[in-house]
Amino acid sequence: MPKVNYVLRPAKNVERKMLCEAFQRLTNFASLREYRYIGFGSIFFSDFTLFHRNLGISDLIDIDWSLEFA
Repeated sequence: MPKVNYVLRPAKNVERKMLCEAFQRLTNFASLREYRYIGFGSIFFSDFTLFHRNLGISDLIDIDWSLEFA
């Protein structure tokens, strides 16, 4: 199976950055460090890295990994 670098997909990259900007507005409710990000894929995917780096979220859950090893 060929490996795909999902960082290079322009539409997905824009979508992730839009979500990041939207999430930044949640600081009105609570510090983003208190939030949890749940995503599909690997914790090494670019969305996990982006949200951790830009939003300070460190509670990251990968549903695929959680289901695989449940």
